[in-house]
This record gives sequence, C-alpha cells and structure tokens, in this order.
Amino acid sequence: MSRQYEALVIVKAAGTDADVAKHVAQVEELLKKLGARLEQTQAFGRRRLAYRIARQTEGHYHFVVFQLEP
Repeated sequence: MSRQYEALVIVKAAGTDADVAKHVAQVEELLKKLGARLEQTQAFGRRRLAYRIARQTEGHYHFVVFQLEP
C-alpha cells in the first residue's frame, strides 16, 4: 500500500534556470530509483527564504507530490 508524500525542494538562487532544472531532475530521478511514482511537480520560482540558510536569503522553490511505499 503506497502513501502520498509531498516534498519542497529549495535550490540555491545563484544558479541559472538550467542549473535549477538539473538539480530538480536529479531529485526526481532519485525518487524514481526508490520506486516513487511522481504525481505532480510544480515550480514556485525564486522566493525569499524565511530565514538565512548557509548565508543564502533566496532560493528556487519546487514542490513535488509522489506515491511511495512506506
């Protein structure tokens, strides 16, 4: 019985759109290797972080919904 999970991936804002797409594709490939079935992916674009993380104040947000065995 699979469960539905949600993940919010935040990529450094310093990269180009191609860099962001590459990193998101890597995350999606990892999920597929683990047996996940991707249901929805949505890019929220570049946004301000709620607080600084590793000296970063902005990031590219990407939302992923997937099914996976627990």
